[in-house]
Amino acid sequence: APALNTESPNAAAPNAPANANSQHEPPASLTAGLSPAQAALVSGNWYFDHQAWPRAIDFYQKAIAQNLDNADVRTDLGSAFRFSGQPEKALEQYRIAQKENPKHEHSLFNQGGVYAFDLKQPDKGIALWREYLKRFPNGQNATQTRELIKRVQKSAKSQNSATKAAP
Repeated sequence: APALNTESPNAAAPNAPANANSQHEPPASLTAGLSPAQAALVSGNWYFDHQAWPRAIDFYQKAIAQNLDNADVRTDLGSAFRFSGQPEKALEQYRIAQKENPKHEHSLFNQGGVYAFDLKQPDKGIALWREYLKRFPNGQNATQTRELIKRVQKSAKSQNSATKAAP
């Protein structure tokens, strides 16, 4: 699965512009001999890795339509939506992933990032991250989650102080 990112689309690969290689195609050898669903997933991952978000979305949706529907694919689709500036659609996919597999860590963790950073709702983001820590206290993202909670709380406090100090 593609690397996950909690903050902004540009943080995924800061040196590459969004849609950097959207006009390029994956090499044919990448999908040779795969079922149509597997080929769609591999192509979706390739476009994701090249930050060609619309193409990644198309291929992930094709994989899902061909019954390759699981929490990992939904989470990757959600991340592609998020990085293409569609946070509500990202949340929808992350929620579906959680319904498909409540033990799927990344789909819950990523929801916190969408709320905290994309939708500017830090309290909701923190609540989701706390839920993540409750359910996955030793999860892959537990340390990062604790750091993000502290950072977002600190940022929210400083913003509240600045707002109160404004005339």
